[in-house]
Amino acid sequence: MSFVNRLGCAAVLLAAGMAWAQQPPQVIFQSPPETPQKKPAVLIQVPDEVRSSLIFTAYDMDLHLNTTESTLSARVRLTVRNGGTKPIEDLPLQISSSMMWDLARLVEDGRTVTLPVAQHQVKTDLDHTAAVTEAVLHLPRPLSVDASVTLDVLYSGKVEQTTGAESSSSASTLEWDRITDDFTGVRGFGNVLWYPVSAPPAFMGDGNRVYDLIGRNRLATQTARVSGRLTVEYAGDPPRLAFLCGHQAILETHPDNPNQPSAAATGVATASFAAFPLGFHPLSLFLSKDQPEMLGGGYLAVISEDAERASNLNKTALNVFPLLTTWLGARPNGPLTMLEADILQPFESGPFLVGQIPSGSGQDAEALVHAFTHAYTGNQPVWLDEGLARFMELLWIERSEGREAAIAALEDSRSALTLLEPDLSQPDAGEGQPLEKAHSDLIYRTKAAYVLWMLRSIAGDTALQQALAALRTQPTPNAATFRRLLEDTSQKDLGWFFDDWVDHDRGLPDLSIVSVTPRAIERTGGYLISVEVSNAGYAAVDVPVTIRSGNLTTTERLRVPARSRSTTRIVFNDAPQQVQVNDGTTPELRSTVHVLDVKAAP
Repeated sequence: MSFVNRLGCAAVLLAAGMAWAQQPPQVIFQSPPETPQKKPAVLIQVPDEVRSSLIFTAYDMDLHLNTTESTLSARVRLTVRNGGTKPIEDLPLQISSSMMWDLARLVEDGRTVTLPVAQHQVKTDLDHTAAVTEAVLHLPRPLSVDASVTLDVLYSGKVEQTTGAESSSSASTLEWDRITDDFTGVRGFGNVLWYPVSAPPAFMGDGNRVYDLIGRNRLATQTARVSGRLTVEYAGDPPRLAFLCGHQAILETHPDNPNQPSAAATGVATASFAAFPLGFHPLSLFLSKDQPEMLGGGYLAVISEDAERASNLNKTALNVFPLLTTWLGARPNGPLTMLEADILQPFESGPFLVGQIPSGSGQDAEALVHAFTHAYTGNQPVWLDEGLARFMELLWIERSEGREAAIAALEDSRSALTLLEPDLSQPDAGEGQPLEKAHSDLIYRTKAAYVLWMLRSIAGDTALQQALAALRTQPTPNAATFRRLLEDTSQKDLGWFFDDWVDHDRGLPDLSIVSVTPRAIERTGGYLISVEVSNAGYAAVDVPVTIRSGNLTTTERLRVPARSRSTTRIVFNDAPQQVQVNDGTTPELRSTVHVLDVKAAP
């Protein structure tokens, strides 16, 4: 897809607060004069176990951006929990190495206690500068396991686009995060750490470690509450909109001289956003100087200076709507917002996209289907958000290019999925990644799309469409709710399937055709064909078994339990020539299509 290459999130700030509208702009805070910035020098030993133990559960942010100077000053009241196995005495907090810590206070019983700030730099590819500034805060008493602490921290520095020389890999050539008059966009954990985090170092050369930590961070912080206020000092045309993880806020502008031409104007713009759950996203901040044009029947908000490209995107949106409404319901929860930007690596955060708009009508329809699905899913868990978006892409491929093309698209990621799945034959295999605990996109996107396609085959299109539409109205749209809805609409017991494929990670099945025994039916003619299938894997499956002879084909489904065999008997009107088990829609450890040529006795 050209809109989305890496998981991410986009953003700055929800609805403009009335308080800002009723008072003149003001400096929210200043770095205290008694704590001048100093370059970190002394290396402080912090165990990675401690860095991994911290779970951030709340961010309340006062942000001050100067787009002319590319600076960010922040005061953040954050709550962090010890999710490890040992008490923590020295608490590490990290921000991008282009910024420095100014002050840290412990907030307790309405009082604040200033903490000594010892800071140093740690090399890592989790930030676009290839390093972080880590503050180590010595707490008055250890933070117990599962206990939380609230901190009030101040930090500041520059956020400028990197050149590519900073990172240990070529990945940084795709880094475009920056704060400037022309463009402001910062993507968060894994790109630029403009807000406090804690994570062990990771490098692009260490296999999948960087992306693994990104996923783990999103999973750990998905219930975190985010709120804040924003002030932007600007020069030239003022910013009009701000986005935080897809949430939009209108910026109220306060020009220094209202009579000055906009090209030479200076001033401040302010907004605020109410508390909301972060979801499976990093914190990200985006500004726009333009207002959106509402297209796609009012469900596509396009921010672009090119009217022709916006018009073409509108045509594509209207073309994909019938598929979306058939499967997900008549209307999305809200509009999909597309912010056009000349960047190498596009970015998405829920129903918010940043990137280049295709120039031709109909281009990137598949990506648009994916993006619009996020406008339907709302607060669903990530596997029912990203997995459903991938499933809808596959349905679009099936509609526009045929079923074989859709199955081929499924197959594209299966090899990588097999490498990630646990080998349950080994005693130390672990629990893998059940869908609701998944942090790898191969699980919550690729495997989840397989799961939805298999449920489509088992329950039927109509039953799955009704369950997906009903899921959007549920207060708790989790796996248990989805199962209940789908069992109601299909009138089938799906407990066995959810147990192996959703609630637990049993790995992938491993099927083979054990035997095919055709027997002629003398009275009526035709054949009774017995097909025995073995499953050497640890996940039960329900797969199609197809008999062919020339142009004649018959298919029936067969459930094969884990570590077991099953047999089906199929009546066929001619001498069978070929038997096929699985059609590529159920992922397996090895081949996903098993074919055996048959020669029936006359």
